Amino acid sequence: PEPEPEPEPEPEPEPEPESVAPPTQDASPEQKVSDAEPTEEQAEESPEQVELRAGSSSNIDQYLTRLARHLSRHREYPRRAQRLNMEGTPVVLFRFNRQGELLDYSLSEGSSHHLLDEAALGMLAAAAPLPAVPEDMQGETFSFQLPVRFSLR
Repeated sequence: PEPEPEPEPEPEPEPEPESVAPPTQDASPEQKVSDAEPTEEQAEESPEQVELRAGSSSNIDQYLTRLARHLSRHREYPRRAQRLNMEGTPVVLFRFNRQGELLDYSLSEGSSHHLLDEAALGMLAAAAPLPAVPEDMQGETFSFQLPVRFSLR
């Protein structure tokens, strides 16, 4: 008989902090806050730059949960988008340092609704500074991709 497959780990309690594999950068210039974003190759070469991924370690997961809660307090669903029944999940890519200072951010994947895309970017700007990174995590700067779900109930 075949052994039973191991059950997959349960998803995090908050669906928004899921990490998304970084797609190629195709954000338009007006959506980009800084052009100083490192390429994937540069991030691998530099031990100071750390890409945060959910499930990497318990320390990272704890920090990402704290980060997601902090960001969710600044997430606002635009009233106009609600009235127009707009739903979507833009994905924002952002970099920050150990102190939580936001270095740059951009829209890595749009929702097909400009209002929702702008709200996701506005959430990051309003949430700055981000929670400081714990000392037991390695790296000087960190990058993270966050899907920001806007859905009507």
